Amino acid sequence: MHFYYALFVLSINFSRTYDFFRKRYLKNIMTQVLHNMDMSKNIGIGTDEQKNAIESTTKAIEHVNEIVGEMVGEIHRLSETSNVIFGNANELMEISKKAT
Repeated sequence: MHFYYALFVLSINFSRTYDFFRKRYLKNIMTQVLHNMDMSKNIGIGTDEQKNAIESTTKAIEHVNEIVGEMVGEIHRLSETSNVIFGNANELMEISKKAT
């Protein structure tokens, strides 16, 4: 009879110990899982912010490229106009030389 009682007490103690460790470790595991989920969410938010920043930077660079392209076109037109003025000035000089 004592043997069965000892086994019964041992099984109760084992069960209590198992419950204690299970609760303790499950609590730690759940805490870690929740922490990991929070970190993942924050990483996702950070990634979205970085994505938005990259998109904004890309748009700004494209806009600057458009402005530079317009400037190049204006410089080209200015160069053509300068060539016309230079040609007209040469013609005017030739006409003045002939007139004197």
